[in-house]
Amino acid sequence: MTLLQSLLSDARAWPLCVATTLPGVEAQTLLASIRADDGCARLADGRLLLILPSTGPAQAAALCERLGGLEMTEAQWGESATELLLRA
Repeated sequence: MTLLQSLLSDARAWPLCVATTLPGVEAQTLLASIRADDGCARLADGRLLLILPSTGPAQAAALCERLGGLEMTEAQWGESATELLLRA
């Protein structure tokens, strides 16, 4: 989660949203559908976390709809990666 924590403290990455998949989604399929600046990580519960720098909630929601069934969470300035992941 080093990437997420560094983006949370970088004003150039804001607005910042994250999205999560259902457990078991294949990372390769998701990675083929995202932008070069986005990040992806597997969470301990089996979900994929999609990190969306420079992406506001409306744009993130549209991306989540296009990718099918992702849950989107907007980051709040000053929170840690752990705090954001607890809300995701």
